[in-house]
Formats: sequence, structure tokens, C-alpha cells
Amino acid sequence: QSSSIFRSADMSLCQLFLQSDAAYHCIAELGESGNVQFRDLNKGMGASQRRFVGELRRCYELDRKLRYIENEIVIDDVEIHEKTEIIFTPDPNVLNNLEEIIEKIEHELITINNTTKSLKDSHIHLWELSQVIEKVQLMVDDGPNDPDPLDRDDSFVIIDAEEQLIAEDTDRTGAELRQVTGVIPRNRMTAFERLLWRMCSGSVFMRWTDCDDNNALFSGDEEKAVFVLFFTGDRMAQKVDLICRGSPARIYTCPDDPAVRQILQKRNIDKLNVMSEVIGRTLDYRKRVIAAASRSVYEWRIKVLKMKMVYHTLDALYVDITQRYLIAECWIPTEELDDVRTSLMRGSIAAGCFVHPILNEIEPNETPPTHFTVNKFTSGFQNIVDAYGIADYKELNPTPWTIISFPFLFAIMFGDVGHAIIMLVFALYLIFKEKKLIAKKIKDEIIQTFFGGRYIILLMGAFSLYTGFIYNDFYARSINVFGSSWATSANNNSCWNWKGLNGQEEWERQAAERNQSIEIMLDPVYCYDADAGPSLILDPIWDLANNKLNFLNSLKMKSAVILGILQMTLGLFISLGNHIHIRSKADVFFVFVPQLLFLCCIFVYICLQIIVKWIAFTAGPAWIFGRFYPGANCAPNLLIGLINMFMPAVGSSLTMLANEHSATSRRIR
Repeated sequence: QSSSIFRSADMSLCQLFLQSDAAYHCIAELGESGNVQFRDLNKGMGASQRRFVGELRRCYELDRKLRYIENEIVIDDVEIHEKTEIIFTPDPNVLNNLEEIIEKIEHELITINNTTKSLKDSHIHLWELSQVIEKVQLMVDDGPNDPDPLDRDDSFVIIDAEEQLIAEDTDRTGAELRQVTGVIPRNRMTAFERLLWRMCSGSVFMRWTDCDDNNALFSGDEEKAVFVLFFTGDRMAQKVDLICRGSPARIYTCPDDPAVRQILQKRNIDKLNVMSEVIGRTLDYRKRVIAAASRSVYEWRIKVLKMKMVYHTLDALYVDITQRYLIAECWIPTEELDDVRTSLMRGSIAAGCFVHPILNEIEPNETPPTHFTVNKFTSGFQNIVDAYGIADYKELNPTPWTIISFPFLFAIMFGDVGHAIIMLVFALYLIFKEKKLIAKKIKDEIIQTFFGGRYIILLMGAFSLYTGFIYNDFYARSINVFGSSWATSANNNSCWNWKGLNGQEEWERQAAERNQSIEIMLDPVYCYDADAGPSLILDPIWDLANNKLNFLNSLKMKSAVILGILQMTLGLFISLGNHIHIRSKADVFFVFVPQLLFLCCIFVYICLQIIVKWIAFTAGPAWIFGRFYPGANCAPNLLIGLINMFMPAVGSSLTMLANEHSATSRRIR
């Protein structure tokens, strides 16, 4: 199995003959092992024409009911108990029991929800009616305790009721004063007042007050207010009725007699107490049902999911004419054939069949699927490779090289000792605590991503620690570990003299006049210890240099170019291995060779130039390849050299195009 990480495993196309009574158990055992890929032998058949469509519909219906139960559990903020032990595929006879249990719980929850909603609405109506009776008695019988609503700033009803009633209609003289009482949400009161004022032309007298916040059973409801409308006339009554119906207000009939109101209020309070007790008992029963369901709903969902997958697979099998056998075709890793036979034997024994399933290898008529054996260390890297494309059957797998190249290229770009230590400690924590984290079954997507790539983060942190040490970079600061190769025997007065200044006092005076500092450059010819050679890590003196970024960017860019070309070359030779494996000489001579020539003649040549520049050019003058260079700053530019390589070809192409254009023009004339 270890060899299949470098190249996809050998696959065998097999044909299975299963008895109808044992087919479910055999497929369930193969599903638990997870090493078989079935082919659909009923592609031309519709979903409704397949044999197990009835069982699938039952599984989908159970899945829908389980989602409803889970949503109710989430609404009550109850934790779903997830089991750590393995839940195996249940027996097909369990489906009937599951249907009965789940349907009963769903029916109970639906009944409880409908009853609770009806009781809640009735409770709210009774509570609002009691508020109307109580507030009307305060506003009408006893008079308001607070200032007159006509004098409040938030009231839009500024009405002289007597004058408005006289001016409205002459036939209203002596008409009886009417009143309408109701409840409206507090945040809609202002709009309700405006609408009454404009539609009734100020002919309605309105008073309102806030409801008491004592509805403890449904404390989450919005704030409400009780209002009383006074008006006269039948036409005005019709207008008020239409306005109230078109608004969120609820109208309640309130008796005019105070004694009758008191009797009605007492009855409402008694009903509210009884209804509150009934609602409380209903909610307690709901909690018990939810608590019982939360302990088993996870197990039910896994069982239903596995049964659904088994029936999906069975629908892909061909049914014999006699209806006694099911025929399947599947891909199996060759080295796992014995395990598959063992699983089939267990399934046959579990079904109580004495005729064992038959497994035959057949010749494939298509390219087998790709299968790589991975573990918890290589699975993350394999997922990265698969995201760009899955290798064909028996091709070389790039994952073993990606295990090293991917984190190392990351470290080239992110070389810092301090940050690498953080990544390394975080990855080690995820690795050492992986069993506990797996048992918690964390569903957060970001945490799952980090946990799945814990070994990738580990290698990235380790390589970043190495490159950060080479870069001498610790939280963007350098550390003097091995000393510096730069030194000078000059003192302060020598530095002032280099700048043409007469001592430090003149430098301070000029710096104060110019409001700037004076930079001093260390000449590598005199200040660099060439005999000692370069430091093992980046010289710490670069941390003080103003041209630090220019130097480091150039160094890292050239290093990245070399490493990138090496990886491209490695990819070409991996493709050569694939061409040789399939014995394709055409791909070797007409694909690999031209690609390699193009890569070597341009990019590998640039890499050689970079290495030669690093080795041959020094701070002082030197003769290189028969030419004299006064210093390293006179070295040839790589970018200009690359452009000059293509300029003759581009120039010749342009010349040929110009000649053809001229010849065509002469022929036309």
C-alpha cells in the first residue's frame, strides 16, 4: 500500500452476483469498508422505474422529518448528543421502527406547536382586553393622571371636539357620542394618529396610554398601547372602522357601565391564570419531548443516511430476470480483493443466506479510476494536489514532492523565526490534541480547515524557522549571532572628514540648518572582510542599512527564480516518467524534449547567470570572461539580457512581415 502514494494503485474491475435477500447486508458491509466503487448498470432507466425507489422515498421522508425535529431542538437551544462510537448500518427491518418513532415525535411536536400557538393567541387577546378595560377606566371614568394628551408634543390630534362636531354636519346636532377602543403596537401609534387626523379631518378625539409590561409569559412581544376614539355620526363610524381594519390595531368592545367592566375584568383575569397554567404545562411537555429526541436524533440521522446510501447503490445494480439475483460491476483496488471477499462473507452470514456471493474479475473496457492510499499526514497534501487536478490512472502522483516543495516555497516567502515559532506551536497543539478534537466534532469551518491541514502548518512552521534563521529575521529584526563581516578602522572624525566637514560640531550645525541627517556609506572595498567570507546567516549590519529592502528583495527574487525553475524542471521529469510508463515515444520526443529545450535555453540559462554573478563578481575590480569590470555595480543586467535574447527573433519577424507587405503592395499596383 505504501507504493500507491507514488503511483495510483492497481484497480480491478469485478462482477458481483448477490442474492436478493443478502444484497442489502453485503452492500452495507462494503460501504463500511469503503474500498469499492460501483458502476451504474441502469443508466437508461428513470429514477421512478428502479426497484428500490419505494425504500428511497421512505428514507427521504424520514430525512425531512429528522430535519424538522432538529430545527425544533435548535429553537429550544438544546444540545444534540453526538455519539463517539461507530454507528453501523442498521438492518432493513429497522426502517419500520424508525418510521414509527420519528413520525410519532414529529406529530407530537406539530400538535404541541399548533396548540401552543392557539393558546398564545388566545392569551394575548385576553391580556389585551384586560388592558383595554383597565386603561379605559383610568382615561374615561377616573380621568388621566398624566397631562392632557392634547398638550403633549407627540400628539397630532389637536381638536376642539365641540367645534368640529358642529362644523362637520348640521344633521349631527344632538347625536350620541360614540367610542372605539383597541390596542395597537407602540411603534405604529404615530402613523395611526396621522392617518386619523388626515382621513377624518380632525373630527375624532383620541386618547391613548401605554400598556403595562406585565405579560410575563410572552415578555418578548413588542410594546403596545391602548387607545380610545371619540366621535359622532354614522359616516364617521364607517371611516373609523375602515381605518382600524387597514391598520395593525385590534378593536375590542368595552362596556360603558363601570360595574360591568369590573365583572368582565375579573373573568378575564381568572381565564388568564388558567390559560397561563395550561400553556406552562404544554411547554414543559414540549421540553421533555425535545430532551428525549435530542439524545437519539444524531443516531437516527446516521442510520437513515447509511440506509439511503445503501438503497442508492442497490438501484445501480442490475436485477436478474428471475428477480432472485442482483448483478453489480465495481472497481476494487487489486490488493484489497481479499478484504472485499471477507466483507461479502460477513454480509451473507448476517442475512442468513447459505449461498455466498460470487466475485469475478473481468476485463475492463474503460480507463480505471485513480486511487491513492493516504493517511492523516499525506491527506492534506493530496487534497491540495487534487484541487488542481486528479492524475490519470497509473500516473506518478505529485503529492510526495509537494510534501516538501509546498511548505518550503512558503518558507521562502515567509521566513521569520518569531512567526514560525507561533505556527509550529499551534500545529503541535493540534497534533497532540487531535484525538480530543476529533471527539468534540467541531463544526466550525475555519477550525476544521486548520485541523485538516495541521501537518501542512507543522512543516510550514519548521521550514519558516529554518529560512527565518538564514534571513536573520526575528519579528522583522536581526540578531547578532555570528558577528559581522563588515568593519572599519575609521573613527568619528574620519567620518566627518570623508564628508568634507570639519569635525562633529560643523556636522551638527549643517544638519540643524538642513533639518536632515547625513548618511555615511561603507565602501565594501575597504570595510568588508573578504578573507573571513560571508556570514553563515544574513549579516546583521543590513538591519541598519537604508538599502536593506533593495538588497533583500533582489536576493529573495533571484532565489525564488532558481527554486521555481527547479520545480518546473522536476515537473517535466515527472511527466517523462509518465510517458515512459505508457510507452509513448511520441510524447517523449515531441512533447518532453521541446519543453526541456525551451526551458533550458531560456530559464535555466538565466539561473546559471544568477549563480555566476553571485560567485564571480566581487566588490572590487575583476576580469570575468575576458572583460574588465570595475565593480559589482557594473555587472550585466539579467532582464536586459533576456530582452536582447528575443529582440533578434522579433526583429527578423517584423522584417519578414514588412517585406511580404511591400511585395503584396507592388503586385496590387
